[in-house]
Amino acid sequence: MTALEIARAAVEQATLWPNVDFSVIRDDRGGPPAFDWDAVPLAWRHYVADTAADCGAPADYVYAGLVAVASAALGNARRVSPWAGWIEQAHLWFCLVGNPSSGKTPALKPFRDAARALERAEEPGYDAQLAAHERDATEAAAIMGRWKVEVKDAAMAGKSPPDQPARAVAPDPPKPPRLVATNATTEALADLLAANPKGILLDRDELAGLIGQFDKYGGAGDDRAFYLETWNGGRFVVDRKKTPGRPLRIEFASLAVIGGIQPDRLHEILRSPDDGLAARFIYVFPESVPPCRPVKAGFAERAALLQSALSRLRALSLDETEHGAFQPRVVGLSEPGRVILDAVRREVWQANSADAGLTAGWRGKTPGRLLRLALVLEFLAWSVTGGPEPVVISDTAVRQAADYLDYATAMFERVLGNMALDTATRDAARAARWIAENKPATVNGRDVSKQPGLSRLRDTEVRRRAFAVLVETGWIRQALPAPGVGRKPDSWEVNPAIAKGA
Repeated sequence: MTALEIARAAVEQATLWPNVDFSVIRDDRGGPPAFDWDAVPLAWRHYVADTAADCGAPADYVYAGLVAVASAALGNARRVSPWAGWIEQAHLWFCLVGNPSSGKTPALKPFRDAARALERAEEPGYDAQLAAHERDATEAAAIMGRWKVEVKDAAMAGKSPPDQPARAVAPDPPKPPRLVATNATTEALADLLAANPKGILLDRDELAGLIGQFDKYGGAGDDRAFYLETWNGGRFVVDRKKTPGRPLRIEFASLAVIGGIQPDRLHEILRSPDDGLAARFIYVFPESVPPCRPVKAGFAERAALLQSALSRLRALSLDETEHGAFQPRVVGLSEPGRVILDAVRREVWQANSADAGLTAGWRGKTPGRLLRLALVLEFLAWSVTGGPEPVVISDTAVRQAADYLDYATAMFERVLGNMALDTATRDAARAARWIAENKPATVNGRDVSKQPGLSRLRDTEVRRRAFAVLVETGWIRQALPAPGVGRKPDSWEVNPAIAKGA
């Protein structure tokens, strides 16, 4: 090819860029459902919208954080039963799906701050319990010392030794009150649940890390089994080698879960063993929002509203039985609410009669999730509006819960769409995000593979397949050689429309 021919080809090529398919930048090709504001209690709608603006995050993430922390603050103090034989706890599991900088962490920060403030408010009472325990432990040690002397004296005199006094055994130390755990091992989490019968919230920035730590130190699936049990909120007994004969008894193994995950790591949850773990999560995968300054004043007022509401939920306690044990107070469902529940159950039954696998497993949790969510929404509304404590879950709360689960179902379908993408498409999406952020005029494949998060592209065949997707979708094309210069290996032009953000 002569220099003139190369120049003419370059001019022709420059005028023939195809339209860019910007959808490739996402890890799926389908958009998310619109957030359903009808699913939010009226008293909380302004809070969710304004807090989302404060955080620069989608309202979807903010509302998930609110519901998750409220479900833990209410905890086992109240449970819901539509009729005899069916009782659901409040705790819910959320998985926030999004790429880095999509707003997951900022959206959860107000709730993390509020939960920590609740824990701090309870610390003075815990300090008093510690002081009382130190006194009782010291007294027990003194009594034990005297008893040992008495036993020794009795033995020397040939007499029967006295029985050990009950107060010679020191009581177990008090456990610190907790609402949230972050990076606890399964064993530590079991201790926390035993000490906090209302249950707690497990808050993880990266849920992939949680899944990855299961049975890290052995256990043959015990870690996963424990987490599966916490969804049910029943009694759980842990036998430990280090304390033979003294099992850890958890009266209510109840755990709410919230955390984030990147789309390309989502497979670690969804393609894990089919034991129901993936089916327990509500997946929230919205589009990210452009950065902007908050336009609403009242940040401090919103923080105070959240703190007051969660404090009110946290103050609800379990009922004490005549034998000194504790049990949740069960709240009923209104008849209109039961009608909605019946309709949802029929929809699930009909859909699952023609389906199986992960989709059917997730959908099968919907009736129970409906009850849990309605319970939380009823008490969330009460925590702001005040008045007598709810003794029945209204049809308003059940309808809001049903609306939210319709939205959650559409989100789950979006997540499944992500699973269906092949590896080359996901690799192309990661490379496309880097190109869109840095807006280079040209790229070299090897240089791109050296960027953070793109190490998979160092494999020549992996890079070839990913770049083929980018070519097909109009992002890049092979660069022409300069006159008199050979073709530079793996050199690509970038569609100018990307720099313009078109």
